[in-house]
Amino acid sequence: MYRIGEFSKITNLSIKALRYYDKEEILIPSKRDKESSYRYYDEVNFKTAQQVKLLRDLEFTITEIKDVISICEDDFDLSWILEEKKKQIKKNIHNQKTLLNKIDTFITPKLKEINTMEYKIEFKVIPPITVAPIRHKGQYNDCGQYIKKLYKFGNKEVIGSPFNCYFDGEYKEIADIETCIPIKQRINNQEISCKELPAVKAITTLHKGSYESLNQAYKSLFKYAHENNLECLLPYREVYIKGPGMVFSGNPEKFITEIIIPVNS
Repeated sequence: MYRIGEFSKITNLSIKALRYYDKEEILIPSKRDKESSYRYYDEVNFKTAQQVKLLRDLEFTITEIKDVISICEDDFDLSWILEEKKKQIKKNIHNQKTLLNKIDTFITPKLKEINTMEYKIEFKVIPPITVAPIRHKGQYNDCGQYIKKLYKFGNKEVIGSPFNCYFDGEYKEIADIETCIPIKQRINNQEISCKELPAVKAITTLHKGSYESLNQAYKSLFKYAHENNLECLLPYREVYIKGPGMVFSGNPEKFITEIIIPVNS
């Protein structure tokens, strides 16, 4: 048996840390003196302490350490946990890289370019159009996979740029979206039901740049609608005149998107 000071020395865990792990029921002493409340540790505790030290050095959280201690019986079990941790770290690295790219789009002078972008608003009658659509609910950046799927089935019939119809008047984490490609004639396919979108009166504008700054174009359109007493109707459309390729995304600053908002004039 080792007293807490001795155990601290042989495990390289401070007494403060040992008391904390005891409180959190991660490393409970094998014996506690009823009169003095002194903690005593044995060889089983030593093996657990080595595992805790390893996990702490690998930056596992307290919650994660608790979970590992409760389900791992040997080194083989631990290897499975470490493989899972590697996958989490790789996912986090990917997310952090995505975040860095997003930050880059707002670094000066790009921020100035976004803030000073001018939009020409036009009032148009959008003619009826036959489309191959897929209605889905999900995140906005999921739409690319549906565009690829539509091109797979109807590539030979496509006569224009793909677009999304948005059926929510506000921003939503899980959005109601219909992804469409305009086609010459209906496609015979069990997975896709082609249809004709009716003609609509609408205000439109062109946005040049990444999708991250599309909100600026919407702001200009809503402002124009308010100033001209126009009621905005759903669904809004985003027509991707120039966007990512099927394999490579390309330069987002050269993307061209037409935003169409139907109005009741």
